[in-house]
Amino acid sequence: MPKPLTERAKQRLRLLAGLLRTRGQKFDMPRDQFYDEIQAAEAALPKERQSELKSLVDWLEDYERAELASEPSEPKRRALKAKPLPQS
Repeated sequence: MPKPLTERAKQRLRLLAGLLRTRGQKFDMPRDQFYDEIQAAEAALPKERQSELKSLVDWLEDYERAELASEPSEPKRRALKAKPLPQS
């Protein structure tokens, strides 16, 4: 029985699937077969293309990580509007 995928591995396979879809590849399978099918689709590619896609997935993963790190930890609060001063 194959070893279960980590959450990181699943995320990387979802990124890979997105890249493959941009090249016109279609994935039509039951949800429980998704990760196996993506791995099979990658294995069927030439080694050079696999390497190229791995580099792109690495870049996307790093980009997402940096984007999450740059988000503020608390939501920004709107500044209160100043009340107009009473006129004399």
